[in-house]
Parts: sequence; C-alpha cells; structure tokens
Amino acid sequence: MAFGAGLVVLSAWAAWLSRAEEVRPGLLAAWGLAWGLSLLACRVAAGVEAREGARFPLVVILAASALSHACLVLAPPALSDDLYRYVHDGRVLASGRNPYAFAPADLQVTGALGAETERVNHPEVPTAYPPLAQLGFALPVILGSGLTGLKTGLSGLGLVLSGLLALLLAPGFRHRVVLVAWHPLLLLEVGGSGHVDVAAVTFVVAALYFLRSGGPTDPKRRRWAAFMLVLGAWTKLLPGAWALALRFRLRWPLVVLTVVLSAAAVLPTLTVKQERKQPGLLAYAEHWDFNGVVYPPLRAGIERFELKRRLDAVVVPRWPELARWTGPQFTTRALLGLGFLLVVLWAGGRRAREEGHVPVETALAPAAAFVIFSPTLHPWYLTWVLPFLALRRGWAWPWLCGMVGASYASALAAGDGAWEELAWPRWIEHGGFVVLLLVDRFRPRGPEERLTV
Repeated sequence: MAFGAGLVVLSAWAAWLSRAEEVRPGLLAAWGLAWGLSLLACRVAAGVEAREGARFPLVVILAASALSHACLVLAPPALSDDLYRYVHDGRVLASGRNPYAFAPADLQVTGALGAETERVNHPEVPTAYPPLAQLGFALPVILGSGLTGLKTGLSGLGLVLSGLLALLLAPGFRHRVVLVAWHPLLLLEVGGSGHVDVAAVTFVVAALYFLRSGGPTDPKRRRWAAFMLVLGAWTKLLPGAWALALRFRLRWPLVVLTVVLSAAAVLPTLTVKQERKQPGLLAYAEHWDFNGVVYPPLRAGIERFELKRRLDAVVVPRWPELARWTGPQFTTRALLGLGFLLVVLWAGGRRAREEGHVPVETALAPAAAFVIFSPTLHPWYLTWVLPFLALRRGWAWPWLCGMVGASYASALAAGDGAWEELAWPRWIEHGGFVVLLLVDRFRPRGPEERLTV
C-alpha cells in the first residue's frame, strides 16, 4: 500500500511538472524514482506472494497504476509531442479527408484544422501511422475529448496489458506484473505522452494469451491469436513479425495469411501520391536516426571501409539509377533490416521445451531485434520489450528499459532548439546493456527461471 501511494504521489508530481510542456530535470528524476520504486516493490511483492499464495493482492498493483495514470492523463504531454500528430490525424479523418493525402504543413497554410496542427513535429512529412491507429485517433476527436480522451484510452489499454500479463504468469510469478504496471515507460510515455505503441503491444500479448490458453491443438485459439497480430500490425506494423517468430504454433497457412494481411497495412501510406512529398513511412525509414544501438557503429564501419566507393565501382556502371542507394545511410539500414529478419526467422525455428508452450525467448525475439537493429531508439520504443520484463528474468532488458530515459538529456541540453544527440547517455544505456546481456547469457539459471508463455 505504501509503495502504491508513493507511486501516485510521484505521478502527481510528474503531472505538475508537465504543465511546462517541455522536458525538465524533475521529470527525469520522476522517471528514475518510479523505476527504482517498481524494482523495490517487485522484491517486496515476491515475499508477499510467497506468503499469501492465491490471495496475493494483485488489485493493489493495478489500482495504484490506474490512479497514477489518472494523474498523468490530465496533464499536457511534456516528454514528446507525438500526441499532437495523433490528434491532428484524427481531426483530418473526422473531417472526411484522407490523412495520408495531406502533410500537416499543407493544412497549416489553409488554417483548416485545430491548434494541434501547429504543434505537429516535422509538419512537412505526411503521416506514417496505419489505418487502425488512424481510426483510434479519430474516435476521441469525434467524441469531443481530444488529447485527454486519447490519452485516457491508451492508458486503459496499458491496464489491459498488465491484466493480460497477470493471466499469462503462473502462480508464484504474478508479483512481476508490478515491473510493467508501475514502470515509467507505461506511466510517463503512455499516461503522460500518450504513445500509441502500447495498443499494438497489447494486441501482441493478447495473441500470446490465446496461444497459451488454447494449447497446441486448438485451431480456434490460433485464429484468434493471428487476428490479434493483424490488428496490432494495422496499429503499428511491427506485430506482423510475430507471425514469423511463432510460426511453429500458428501453422504455415495461417502464418502466410497473417503476414499478407499485416503487410497490407502499409499500402495506404505508400499508395497516396503527394506532389514533391515522400510518403511518411518511407521518409521515416530513410532519414530518422537517434540513440540507435547498432546503427552508429555499423555506419561508422561502413564509412571507414568506403563501401560506397566499392559498390559504385561495381554497380553504377551497369545500373546508374542505383547510385543513390549505395550510400552508407541506405546500406546500413538495409543490413539492419536483414539482421532483423534473420533474428525473427531464427527465433521462430526454436521449439518449446514443453509441448504447447512458447519459449519466452522466442516471443521476445521480434521486440528485441527491433530495439537492437532500429536506427532510431526513442524511449517509448522500449514499450515493445516492456511485457517481457514480467515474463522473463534477467538484468539486461530491465537496465535498458530503465536507463533509456537518460536519452532525454539531449532535450535538456538543446533547450528550445533542435535536439543534438549526446554521447554519454548512449554509453550508459547501451554499454551497461551489452555487459548485462553477456552476464545473462552465461549466468546459470534454475528451472524456475525458464518461463514459458
């Protein structure tokens, strides 16, 4: 109870600080305190569950999370301005326009939409969010609740995510829900900033729940799991990768159908032509990079090796139109994309230790590969890994999920200007992560740590 009350007080403090609508040192302190509180509460809750058994007060964990979200949804977003893009897209769709056909800058000129349009980051870039996300953005606009309504809905999905994890965890491990429900990623990035990633992550965990509850011979549950993955892909694209990672449970015909339907979610973002504008998804894939784990050293190595010069000597004389694709920016991203696909396929080739169960490492693989290989690693991207803090023991991923908040130091250093990425947060986040990943790899594990879902 005392820990829960402390979390609510921390969240109220963070909400008060958010009134400035900018990254402030106090918000980063609240992040660190909430992270530490969740780790300490997990340690205490483990002893409580060992004593209480089935009477473990899970409702206290969820209630404290709900009250904390209630404090934060009423405050303006401070750590990120993505929410303004969401509401802008929702207003475009609610007004009967195609959100993929207009960049926010186009509508700023005409003054056609609300105040959120003027606060959209990169207004010259069209939206990259899939159709189901667009419908989710439009609903609170239609209901007249705007920013607060969207944050409330996403916070509700965060609580659903915690509840699903409680169902997935076996007795004796349910206290680990606190690592997710009280984590600053869920509180500050969802309740505070309203990031839509939590919706897609919830669909992925729902798919794992259907696979776990149905057993290996239940085709109806497999179909429900595939449906959840498609809904997730139509919200944030990435969940389609889980169809490949879980292929030995879904079976190939359903895997193919799921991948095809998931891939269809990108079509609206790519097929709408705008004069002199690159589709939003392609602009993001080609140009964005920040706080990447592998991208900076790999690109530096490619530049040192002078790969462009070598490729140009072989490729350009025969196919001159490929000259723009031989630069280090594209070749690095192509190699990372290939690495992501290979990791997902490799993970999907592993078999569960017990028939009917999915190893947590297999379920984690698409999220882990995304985080490691993505050129851009904003703090809220770690939301994809967050559920596995409860489902899987180890030190590396909890470290990265907690310390990723240090990347906001770039915003503090920039003040009102453009972010200039600082080197020292990456050394802390990624250096500690790599060291702890090696420790986790070679640390002996007892049978109780080999969790499955």
